Amino acid sequence: MENIKTMNEYKTTIYLKSNLHIGSGFAFMSLVDKTTIKDQKGFVIIPGATFKGKLRSICKKICLSLESEFGQICEGKDSPKVCKSSQETACIICRLFGSAYNEGKLIFRDATLLSEDREKIEMIKKLDHFASPQSELRSGNRISRLLRTSSSKQLFVSESCPRDLIFEGKIFNREALKDVERKLLRWGAKSLLQIGGQKGRGLGRVSVTIEGM
Repeated sequence: MENIKTMNEYKTTIYLKSNLHIGSGFAFMSLVDKTTIKDQKGFVIIPGATFKGKLRSICKKICLSLESEFGQICEGKDSPKVCKSSQETACIICRLFGSAYNEGKLIFRDATLLSEDREKIEMIKKLDHFASPQSELRSGNRISRLLRTSSSKQLFVSESCPRDLIFEGKIFNREALKDVERKLLRWGAKSLLQIGGQKGRGLGRVSVTIEGM
């Protein structure tokens, strides 16, 4: 693991404006079909990889619409036109987020609940062992995209964490960031309005800030 003590640190804050669901890929017994991801202590988190992927996607869209501002970008890892050059001559997206041929400048850490929120959750659970202050369940039905109707016998139950929770994470940079790179990250954070799954159902609306950018 790299020595992050020698790197600049930027604090990210993610405010939930609606319920959030980031799938863990696991079910819970026969009660919940889609659980949301948690850390080893059972607290909901936003994985650094999830935040990185969403921020990269938003920044790429910004670059495509403002080529004069941020320069031409490559077509991504599945394209033969992906940046294969050195870090210095790669496009701004590959410089920041990396590619199969270059290590990006940025390292993303998981975003965790504020300590105050964790303390409140632990206190509520001590008072009521069966309480779920960071978890809400809702049922849904899968939709047939072809027929545009509900699929029969496709009812499911998914877990999400409630709105108004606040998550804090960190971004570290391996190399110094240029002014234009900082600008893109600031704009990307302001433009990141949803994260996680089931966005079409109104989940995952967020507000994001990155301090120091």
